[in-house]
Amino acid sequence: MIIFYTFILAFCSLSYELILAQSLSATLGNTVVRYSTTIGFYIMALGVGVILYNKKFNQEKCISSLLYTEQLLAIIGAFSPVIIVISNYFIRKLSTVLGFDDGLTSSPLYYMELFFDYALIFIIGFLSGFELPILMDIGNKYYKKLGIKVLAFDYFGSTMGAILFALYLLPQHGLFYTGIFVGILNILTSLFIYVNYRQDPNVKFSMFITSFIILVLLLICLIFEADLQKYIINEIYMS
Repeated sequence: MIIFYTFILAFCSLSYELILAQSLSATLGNTVVRYSTTIGFYIMALGVGVILYNKKFNQEKCISSLLYTEQLLAIIGAFSPVIIVISNYFIRKLSTVLGFDDGLTSSPLYYMELFFDYALIFIIGFLSGFELPILMDIGNKYYKKLGIKVLAFDYFGSTMGAILFALYLLPQHGLFYTGIFVGILNILTSLFIYVNYRQDPNVKFSMFITSFIILVLLLICLIFEADLQKYIINEIYMS
């Protein structure tokens, strides 16, 4: 099962990366720059996450660490397009109040917007960087050195995420829906991980309850995604 979980979580991680890049392109323009810098910054954050996990975290608590990581990713990643759009709106409005009417890029607050957006990229990339070493530890601990296959399926899942995002998710459903959908995949995976490894002494029932609450929240948002998008884009962003 750990191979399947790795595939899904890698799919989610790559999808978040592309969601962030497309969100920045939509709000700030210059698609090539946004995609290039988002991918580069995200990969750097992945590396930082790997290093911190290996240095600071107890590998005996790998299951509970993975559950906490997926819960955070599901919430932050799912709503990352909404966060970027709303932050861009408020900073544009503040720039106008300060007298910079000829565009956000002429305002000193433009750099605040960049800092906020790339901080969000770093947080999601950092959390995603935790996943692979945790999954490899689980593979080695429970499945007799399955760690190398975990690495291979991480690549396979990333490839599938890139293909489906470009050919189906984004063109058919848009950014808001895609973000929430990927977040649901993330949190569903955490629930399955809990069920499979609940015998681990570091896994608490409260983790299951938290994941279930997040799942319900995301499902409600997915059902009303069209209304949510219409309100944020038409009533807030375009006002």
